Order: sequence, then C-alpha cells, then structure tokens
Amino acid sequence: MNAYNWNEEEGFDEVPFNYKAVKSLAVDSDGMLWAMTLNCFTGEGNIVIIKDALASDFMEWRDGELIQNVFPQLSADQREMLLTGIPPEEQEEMINEFCDS
Repeated sequence: MNAYNWNEEEGFDEVPFNYKAVKSLAVDSDGMLWAMTLNCFTGEGNIVIIKDALASDFMEWRDGELIQNVFPQLSADQREMLLTGIPPEEQEEMINEFCDS
C-alpha cells in the first residue's frame, strides 16, 4: 500500500520507494521529483520537492551512499526531512527544547 496516492490526472508518475521517512516518490510532468515523507514522531505526511534529482539517486542513497553526497543541492533541513520526516520548523523547536532543558 502506498503512503500517498499520486493523482495520475495531474501528471504524476509514481516510483516505488520506501526508505527511512520517504514512503513514496513521484515525478511530475516537468520532471521534478516529489518525495512523500512521514514524520517519525507524529505520522504526519509532508512533501519534499527536489530539483535536479533522479529516482536512481534515491536508490543510491538506500544502497548506502551518504545522503549529503547524493543530494548536495538540498539543505541540511531538507535532508533531515528525508531521513526523519520532521519539517524544519519542528526540528528547530526540538533543538530549542532540548538545548534549553
């Protein structure tokens, strides 16, 4: 079962994938890669849109390449979202809460 139902009428082609927080991939009609993530704490879904990436890049990451080597174009926050599904604003809240304790 897919974590996200990509609407084919909107021009998405789904690519089967499930690794870390990324539960589904899709490529839109412009060739942009969309990754559906699930937050590991809340189970809420989010979308990360990635420019200049291929589905095969995700396979390379899954097969052991470091995420920062595979996706150097992404910020550290975006890469963390692929790993944990936690959006940047929630990452900041968690860091502040942990560091202020």
